[in-house]
Amino acid sequence: MYRSRAWATLVASIVLILTASGCISSDDGPNVFRLCGNSVIDDHEACDDGNLSDVDDCLATCQFNVCGDEFLDSQGPNNIEMCDGRAINRTCSSLGFQGGTLSCNSDCTFNTSACTPRPTPTPPPTPTATAT
Repeated sequence: MYRSRAWATLVASIVLILTASGCISSDDGPNVFRLCGNSVIDDHEACDDGNLSDVDDCLATCQFNVCGDEFLDSQGPNNIEMCDGRAINRTCSSLGFQGGTLSCNSDCTFNTSACTPRPTPTPPPTPTATAT
């Protein structure tokens, strides 16, 4: 019983969020996204690229993937987002830093200010000739 109540609460919360954000209205019914992914731009759709992927230019909700929506556009032809909010698929280390915490700027570019640089190697001393 607890699980069914938790699921019902989750579904109701999602519908409430979508309604409040303007994605759906109360008269849209439960099938508002039923045609999303059919390669045809139907009612309530801004785009429809024929798939239900959230990592390309058109999200699974048939809305454009834009900077700030928390979905990383990493496969679409525009592919201009390095990151998006908490959606970061890289680390400081993968960018050549020693470590630290990589974050995302509001323009969906990497913020490396909390990354630590790799230490500069100290060259070995050069032997010098001694006079005898």
